Amino acid sequence: MEQAYAVADEEARGKALLTLVKHTVVAGRYAQAQALAESIPMPPFQAHGLVMVAEGWARAGSREKASALVEKIRFPHLRARALALMATAAADAGDYRRALALAARAEEASEDTPDLPAKADVLVTLMKVVGTAGDDIWAEALADRVEDFARSRWSGISQGDWVAQRVLAAVLASEARRGELTRLDALLGSSARSPLDAGTMAVVADSLAGSAGKELLVALADRAEHLLADRRNAFGLADLRSHVMRLLVRAGMPDRAETLSRSLDDPVLGMVEALAAGGDLRAAEETARSIGNPDRRERALLEIVSQSARMGDTDRAEAAAKQLGDTAAGSHAWAQVVEAYARKREFTRAEALARAIPHRSYQVRALVALAKVLPPREARRLAARAVCLEDWTAVRHLLDELAPSSVCALADAQPRRKSLRKRTWNASAIG
Repeated sequence: MEQAYAVADEEARGKALLTLVKHTVVAGRYAQAQALAESIPMPPFQAHGLVMVAEGWARAGSREKASALVEKIRFPHLRARALALMATAAADAGDYRRALALAARAEEASEDTPDLPAKADVLVTLMKVVGTAGDDIWAEALADRVEDFARSRWSGISQGDWVAQRVLAAVLASEARRGELTRLDALLGSSARSPLDAGTMAVVADSLAGSAGKELLVALADRAEHLLADRRNAFGLADLRSHVMRLLVRAGMPDRAETLSRSLDDPVLGMVEALAAGGDLRAAEETARSIGNPDRRERALLEIVSQSARMGDTDRAEAAAKQLGDTAAGSHAWAQVVEAYARKREFTRAEALARAIPHRSYQVRALVALAKVLPPREARRLAARAVCLEDWTAVRHLLDELAPSSVCALADAQPRRKSLRKRTWNASAIG
């Protein structure tokens, strides 16, 4: 910890100290995390640290300590965020009365912040909390405020910004999960300028694709196609079309998805990607075999590997990866297979495959992914190998957990260390 305070650059020092706070909270050492957060000399970083600790105390059931900590947060948007996270913790614990009380405090605190995107994020969190607690009227009022924010950011040229898309999509997805599509329909049918663009609808579709039932999937696809037909809304149409095709595959309607694919530059490749992402891997493989162009076939196989690995079907992922050979795409595929085995905790097989990856950067990626889920001693061994293959930046996210003090030393040393000595020093620090 002493090294963290010695980092010369103020921003790097703040980030290093916040990293220590985060991992101390994750370890459940809240008193130590609080002392560390309160000792951070830079007010913005200190406030972020206090937010983390307040949520930790709340989830541990220490209400008084969490509440006392919130009073020390000087920045209104972060105070509101801390209260919202405490409300979420109370709702998750089933204490809805307390969750609603904290939500009221968080909403009040958010009124004082000039940071409108941060305020919108708090309102989205509160909407979910009060909805879970059963206050549908309040949840709808909060959703209305988020919609107003999205409208205020809409430009009519670039369709608004990413923050507006994200928060509006969160509202629409949350309502859709409850079977409520009134707001979505109103935005689609609005004659006035609507903040619901193709990009926002794509985020909604993506967030619901893996959890929605068939009826909702079809309802979303129908509404998304309404946007696809509106040529005034050209921004993001290609991405939305891909998401709609995946929704249709998941809903068991591949023929309808194939009809949509005909408007793509490469209909067959687009259909392979939709089938794979939609979970129909067998059909995706069969379609991929019909692709004659080597580059496009490579992309199709890589998509099959990616989706098979994500779904835990390591046998299918391996079979597709083997077809890619020793190319860069093949190495990319094998890295994803290793990650899948790591998630299944088949560590011996994962390490053997990782070490056999021919392209160095992908071998490093695989080793780091495996190290994340191994016990510390084994993780250090793989991290040290990754550093020797590349440099310390390959394992910078692991250093937080394997050697916390090295994060601080590296942050301070990075601008000055450009030689191979940096690799050796870091490898010894890990191993």
